[in-house]
Amino acid sequence: MPRVNRIIGRAIAAALLLALPSLLPSQAWADDWEDCRSSDTAKSVAGCGALIERGGLSDPQLGEAYSRRAMALRQRNQLDDAFADITKALELTPNNSMAYTARGSITIQTAQHGTQITIAVCDTGPGIPEVFGMNFQAVSVGQKLAKDNFDNSCVDDNDPSINQQPGGYADGAGTPSQVLAYGLQKTDEALASMIQALKSQGIYDSTLFIVTAKHGQSPINPVKINKPGHFADLVAALPDAGTNPAGIAIANANACSTGSCGFVQDDDIALIWLQGQNIGTQQVADYLNNNANALFIEEVLGGAELKLKFNDPAKDSRTPDIIVQPVYGTIYTGSKTKNAEHGGFSFGDTNVGLIVSNPHLSARVVKTPVATSQVAPTILRALDIDPEQLKSVRVEHTQALPGLPEWIAN
Repeated sequence: MPRVNRIIGRAIAAALLLALPSLLPSQAWADDWEDCRSSDTAKSVAGCGALIERGGLSDPQLGEAYSRRAMALRQRNQLDDAFADITKALELTPNNSMAYTARGSITIQTAQHGTQITIAVCDTGPGIPEVFGMNFQAVSVGQKLAKDNFDNSCVDDNDPSINQQPGGYADGAGTPSQVLAYGLQKTDEALASMIQALKSQGIYDSTLFIVTAKHGQSPINPVKINKPGHFADLVAALPDAGTNPAGIAIANANACSTGSCGFVQDDDIALIWLQGQNIGTQQVADYLNNNANALFIEEVLGGAELKLKFNDPAKDSRTPDIIVQPVYGTIYTGSKTKNAEHGGFSFGDTNVGLIVSNPHLSARVVKTPVATSQVAPTILRALDIDPEQLKSVRVEHTQALPGLPEWIAN
């Protein structure tokens, strides 16, 4: 699976809010509207002014023209004129969010929930951003914790239902532990507060929500957990590790601190760079495959097979020479504080929920396989921007998410 499509690791729920663009008025006014909506403040003032003077606009259109001119005037420090336009915009469209936020600023809010801290950065400056995203870590932490507040270092974490209790899942069916359920609840409450804020600003109906995660966690089933130690240490423990060229190359790469002498990184996957090691990739791959049971290996990717999915390591130093996918449930660590990790290609790593929501969308379940890389062209489509402007979309032929009505693009 291409790296750009991976959804690996801890579930970090991310909500993207898209304020859908207004419909263009008649073609006769297209040029003035283009100037009015321009980031060039001089063009915006002139274009919006022409629309206001010409007349014939509906109240929402006239409210937008006043709001956009107000934002441009504010940026030009013509504050009295900007305030007059804001007042006019609010008279025409009381729910006009652009007019309200043209007088705003940046606020930062923090809140502590047990062991978790939520930080919210709110832009109440000129206009509501057309793309707004939030990143939540509570679910990820809840999935990984072997025990909440294991060392009692957090004195505020005194809820007996979660303090000193195990995190992760209770069984292979994915029943959340109390610790994980707490993280899910707090994330749900945060999303609910965002929805309420949008409703209070009168822009909920014109907002598209996309809620997903950039990765999952592995394993889900707690009885599958296997933490044998770091990958390079396991290789070093093989009987012939000190004499076999492949074993020596992996040890040298792991010991490299600076320069082009390789690197070994692991979690629920192992990535091996062999730069500077005088050995062929296939020789190392064969050695690892021959010791697959001792190293808890499911699959080794290297050479031609690796280049089918990733860039050539000889041309792109970001690509490892060898990728090791362990048996499901294996985490190459000795840590006692975590019982799950991410980074690999397992089902738990690469399968997450993805919800697209708007009050005008009918509830349905789409079972067509999708990738999180399809979120980006979906956002552009919703903003009436050609997704082909993204290089990754052109190179990988990435499609927007299926099953969405055409009006999303309008």
